[in-house]
Amino acid sequence: MPLAFTDTPCLYNIAYVIAKDITARYGPDGLIRLLRQPSYDYILTYVRLPEYGKDRDHPPLGNGTVAAAQVLAAGCK
Repeated sequence: MPLAFTDTPCLYNIAYVIAKDITARYGPDGLIRLLRQPSYDYILTYVRLPEYGKDRDHPPLGNGTVAAAQVLAAGCK
């Protein structure tokens, strides 16, 4: 089941999972560079990971969350 940002504990938990997965792939410096970018880059980098959505350690995000990040990345076009 996709995760959604519905409350603060969930937001913290999924942000932690995303940060952990990005760090495993790109290292701490990669995470730091990414966190200096717009927040939609954080989401889109996570969904592009090869492990994304394949197991409980890499849960999928809700379609609305991914779609919103894509719209923002496209400049709200």
